[in-house]
Amino acid sequence: MAFKVKASLLALGALAACAAGRALPIAGPADVARAAQRYPDLTADDLASGRQLFASRCGACHAPPAPTSKAADLWPKEIHEMKVRARLDDAQARLIERYLVTMAN
Repeated sequence: MAFKVKASLLALGALAACAAGRALPIAGPADVARAAQRYPDLTADDLASGRQLFASRCGACHAPPAPTSKAADLWPKEIHEMKVRARLDDAQARLIERYLVTMAN
């Protein structure tokens, strides 16, 4: 019985993470151009990777908040605080941060 409850909760969490990932905005050409002003080496693929990592890593524990839920300048501190819990390496944290900062504007 306890196993069924745990399995059900795990399945609900996975569904919530998937639903939250679909709700996250996808960076378009205007977003890439805006991001390039701050991060000259950033590509559209980088923003897509940051979005995917944000949905999967952050969504594994909670519904990821919308990028616009915080001011762009607050996201770096948030990512730094969650980096260890989400088991992100420096490159992954950088991609998520760049996605969130870009999409928060």
